[in-house]
Amino acid sequence: MNIHTSHDESTNDDERGADDPILARWAAELADRLRAGESPDLERYTREHPERAEQLRRLLPTIAMMAKLGTAADQPCAPGFEPGVGQGTVGDFRLLREVGRGGMGVVYEALEVPLGRRVALKILPFAAALDPRLLKRFQLEAQAVASLNHRNIVPIYSVGRDRGIAYFAMQLIDGCTLADVNRELRQFDKPGVLEETIKVSDVTRSLLKRPPLTGSGEAGGSAMADCEADVAPPPPQPERASTPHSLPPTRGRAFYRMVAGLGRQAAEALAHVHELGIQHRDIKPANLLVDRSGHLWVTDFGLARLQGDGDQTRTGDMVGTLRYMSPEQALAQPGMIDHRTDIYSLGATLYELLTLRPPFGGNDRQNLLMRIVHEEPAPPRRMSPTIPIDLETIVSKAMAREPGRRYATAQELAEDLTRFLEGHPVLARRPSPVDGAAKWVRRRWSLVATAAALILLFVGISIAGLSWSNARLRKSNERLQGEVARADQLQKLAEEKQRVANRHLYAAQIRLAEQALGQGQIQRTQDILDEIQPDPDGYDPRHFAWHYLRRLATREIVPLRGHEVPVHYVTISPDGRSLASSDTMRRVLLWDVTTGKLRAELAGKTLVTGNPKFSPDGRLVIATESEVIGNEISRVGQVRALLIWDAVTGRLITRTAFKARAGHFLGAGFVSGGASLGIQWVEPDASISVSLGELTPALSEPEFRVEVKGLQGARFAPGGRVFCTLEHDRFQFRDVTTGTIRHVLAVRNGPGMFWDLSPDGRYFVLSGPGHGVTIWNVDTCVEISRDETRIVRGPASFSADGQTMVAEDVRGFGVAHLCDLSTQRWDTLRLDPSGRKQAFHFSLSAHGAQLGVTCMSEGGGGGPVTLWDVRTRQLIKSFRGRPGIYTAPVFTADDQSLFLACSPEIIQWSLVPPDNETPRSFSGHTDEVWAVVFSPDGRILASGSNDTEESKTIKLWDAATGRFLRGWKGHDATVSALAFSPDGRFLASVALCDDENAKIWDVATGHLRSTLVGHTKRVRTVAYSPDGTLLATAGTDHVVRLWDSGTGRSRGVLTGHTDTVQQVAFSPNGQQLASAGNDRTIRLWNVATRVQKHHLDGPEHFRALVFSPDGSLLATTDEVGRIALWDPASGTLLAKIHCDDGELRGLTFSPNGVLIAAAGASRSIHLWDVTARQELMTLVGHEQQINGLAFTPDGMILASCSHDGVIKLWNANSHTSTKHVNKVTGNGQKSPNH
Repeated sequence: MNIHTSHDESTNDDERGADDPILARWAAELADRLRAGESPDLERYTREHPERAEQLRRLLPTIAMMAKLGTAADQPCAPGFEPGVGQGTVGDFRLLREVGRGGMGVVYEALEVPLGRRVALKILPFAAALDPRLLKRFQLEAQAVASLNHRNIVPIYSVGRDRGIAYFAMQLIDGCTLADVNRELRQFDKPGVLEETIKVSDVTRSLLKRPPLTGSGEAGGSAMADCEADVAPPPPQPERASTPHSLPPTRGRAFYRMVAGLGRQAAEALAHVHELGIQHRDIKPANLLVDRSGHLWVTDFGLARLQGDGDQTRTGDMVGTLRYMSPEQALAQPGMIDHRTDIYSLGATLYELLTLRPPFGGNDRQNLLMRIVHEEPAPPRRMSPTIPIDLETIVSKAMAREPGRRYATAQELAEDLTRFLEGHPVLARRPSPVDGAAKWVRRRWSLVATAAALILLFVGISIAGLSWSNARLRKSNERLQGEVARADQLQKLAEEKQRVANRHLYAAQIRLAEQALGQGQIQRTQDILDEIQPDPDGYDPRHFAWHYLRRLATREIVPLRGHEVPVHYVTISPDGRSLASSDTMRRVLLWDVTTGKLRAELAGKTLVTGNPKFSPDGRLVIATESEVIGNEISRVGQVRALLIWDAVTGRLITRTAFKARAGHFLGAGFVSGGASLGIQWVEPDASISVSLGELTPALSEPEFRVEVKGLQGARFAPGGRVFCTLEHDRFQFRDVTTGTIRHVLAVRNGPGMFWDLSPDGRYFVLSGPGHGVTIWNVDTCVEISRDETRIVRGPASFSADGQTMVAEDVRGFGVAHLCDLSTQRWDTLRLDPSGRKQAFHFSLSAHGAQLGVTCMSEGGGGGPVTLWDVRTRQLIKSFRGRPGIYTAPVFTADDQSLFLACSPEIIQWSLVPPDNETPRSFSGHTDEVWAVVFSPDGRILASGSNDTEESKTIKLWDAATGRFLRGWKGHDATVSALAFSPDGRFLASVALCDDENAKIWDVATGHLRSTLVGHTKRVRTVAYSPDGTLLATAGTDHVVRLWDSGTGRSRGVLTGHTDTVQQVAFSPNGQQLASAGNDRTIRLWNVATRVQKHHLDGPEHFRALVFSPDGSLLATTDEVGRIALWDPASGTLLAKIHCDDGELRGLTFSPNGVLIAAAGASRSIHLWDVTARQELMTLVGHEQQINGLAFTPDGMILASCSHDGVIKLWNANSHTSTKHVNKVTGNGQKSPNH
């Protein structure tokens, strides 16, 4: 391989492949001797090779000339030197000094004598002149440069030959090369070198201080000389010597813009070169000159190739400077080299200028070639993260190993650099991870191929080994698979048994709940139902039966669940909208009375204590906050603050902290209609202190400006303007605003005395030995009533309007005394005629008309909760809940409900049950109803009846309300069956008559759509196919007919039955049709082929049949009250259920397939669990034979019809007019201040 590289890669002249190496060696020796002043002995050379004597004599003058020029050039010129005699001359040029030596010539600074200008003169070395190829290449360089005209390319002045010496003259550039700039910039990267000690040339200093010319300016300025460039600058001048100075860092924004600016100039120059069909092939820092103004010049076209001229490079020749070669140059394949080679070399040059290190380091030639061909250079930002990403992307694209991935032209590279300089997005894109992986594979193809081969070898060996072991394992696996299959089978069997066991348990729980409900044990019923929860696998067994019982169990008694420990206090707001409850763990919960939902947990900074109280307008609720002793909630310390919350949202509005005092807190309450707050304290001497403060409109902390001390007791009236204090046997009625005494009532106080104010502050009640029961008018302090035959004990209960009071007799024994405060009329109410000693809690309704009572006997446990009529003193109703202690009951503002608590459960007792009772009955027909069916969306119920005294034998009803929608006379006989089309638009009806016995109706209008003509006798059954295209009918003529539901035309007749066909049904997938009749047979037909698949015999006449929703079961009923379950695929009888003792005509599956409902002559509806084959419950209510059953699509309403024209809707949905019956724990939220 002949290798041609520039001088800086240490390639001598002999390696350039001269045609006569002996003659070239002689020429070199003769030149050395001539330069040394010796006289060469030509005879010695010609004796050895006489055939070259003549050629040597011809070359001798040229050799002497070249030796003389070399000697002259080695002598440096003094400053201000003028050319003189004795210096070497070539043509019109006088040589001044040698300034550069490259692979294709020697460059001198010379004076063009006729014009008196300094030029750069490039002369072909005499040894190279002996090689015709090198001489040709020298001539091509001159030709190439001469054809170029660009501001960034060094222009040529003249070309000539003198005494056998070839030369050409070029513009002399006053500057240095990028290679010199790189060497100076590297000083900044050396560790430990102070910036002040670094010396650089003026060109480098200029580049760092200002950006280079962009290519549009003129060349100018000066720079330090470069001794290695082929086009050399003038000699250095003393006044331009480098001095220590401070420079900006080489990693800043200005530096990177300088690099991009130089790159753009070089790219624009190469774009011009390439447009003229020239390839430079040796772009490198040493061939790029920069003057002081930052103008860049491309020089040294010695290795250039011109378009159209034969390439002087042969295959195997490596052209260019190794370190900056493209991969195709390194492969020494000239056919692959084009203008994109220069783009790569320029990218490598910019890479080195950016990073101050070459793309590939090292001095080993072969290793360097391999790395260029097979590796990617390290990303510039890995060495300096401050390099802009876009600039790195540009350089990486220019240096792509595959030419096709580089910029297509140098002009595109210049334009992308311009975009970077102008701050616009560049077109180059960073390689994706996929590109990176592909490059890695290509770079390491041999490694990848070797690894793949090893893997394949390993796989082959493994397969061979595994084939042997697999043979052994196959039998083991077969045995293992058999065991696994058996284990799976056993597991499935166990799961099935578990599922059946769960269904048995569910059935038992439902029956137990039904029994408890029948015995009036409402809360026990609720508990049993609540124990039924979804399975761990997500299956929820709670279907129609559960929801129906839950609805009945919550018709009057609705649980509110949120507390986890016993509730000891319940209160309701005067407006009836909110309920507050507190438990033994000091949790205070706020509820919405209308919905029964938990609104919030009332919380403060520490622990909320004390019973919550509502303001008279119901907007606010108050409680106290206490400190906790240690970590035990049960150990409560001093009350530290009074808390006020918004009763609707539970938001904490105000926290009023109490100052530390020796006594302890006794109680707090609203006064003056909620405008003020009153607080009572027990002082260390056991006396009572009262403090009152007015609430501001902004509900800021109240200021307690009224304080009364030294009392024996005090009472507040929430709606009154006065409060009562007891001091030295004197009752004092004080103004809540000022605390001043309005009236004084001197009454002797003694043991067992009870006294209180009515909620509105109008009445004062006093009871005790010697006083009986006495009532005063507070405003006048006048006694208005006295009954010395009665003595009551507190606490008393007042109605919300303040007109009625009730209190327990002091002796107990279940006697309560009631007083109408407006008339002062007293009544006695005996709550327990047995006279047992019990403790009672009273609550009067808002208007005083009803009295709610809870009680607890001395032996523990509670009695029933009772409701009394105050006027008649009669018991209205009662319920016996679970054993336990009940709180005092509280009425809602509308007297519709009563709230109380027992253990952790709050109970809402609805005193006026909802009017949407189940079952809802409506009599729209005057005679037998034989058919009921729901529309596919569940919104409409259709019914069909006998024609006796009935003008509308088909009626449509609102399924939710039972409201009649429309009706019409369908047939001149009894409507025996109905069927909705799957889209709900049409209704098919059949009748017990011999003609016009099958019709299709428009549901929206009731208009007749078509009459199906074919049956000659009564028709008893009709069914739509699941896709709605077919209609099946059958009856007394023993045949099943198929119809096109759209046109009403016959689509087939199925024969085989020998007696009346009672019912037909399509399978859910529409592939089978089942029919059953009085011939004691069930027949299964293939709908597509109209062929009978199975013939099933039964012992009795069949009355009804239906497919399960999934099509896996077929259920039938007969005339003796049995349900049979069949496998429709095989025709196998799976189970028989003795449901009733009479004929079963109604039969239906629930939409989820878990229940089957059957009814008939016994007038009861039986619900059975399909899996457990156990009866869940019985629905009783019809008075005559039940003829039809139907579930809504959601399975929550069951419709039934009977012989007396009655339709019933058994609704399992929760009461829409009552509270939520499910647990509401999760609905409650902590108050925002928690």
